[in-house]
Amino acid sequence: DPPTITSEGHTIDVSEGDPVSVSCSVLGNPQPNITWYKGNDTSPSTVINNNISLHFPKTVLDNSGWYTCFAENYLGNITVTVQLRVGKLH
Repeated sequence: DPPTITSEGHTIDVSEGDPVSVSCSVLGNPQPNITWYKGNDTSPSTVINNNISLHFPKTVLDNSGWYTCFAENYLGNITVTVQLRVGKLH
């Protein structure tokens, strides 16, 4: 089966300093290869990692932004975009 989205792109709000995981909600058979990019730029220089989720042990304001998950197997590919918003502690 080609990759399919199990939940649409979404926004995650987190307080600065808190941990957060951003997951790529896709299914496929065979299991899709996952590549994460920051922003809309999917050039090789912007690859963050190739895990099913991004984990930030301690968020900083610079982590805020749009993240694109590119999921691909030999039957097709799909992208999911997630917005991470890191807020200052009050």
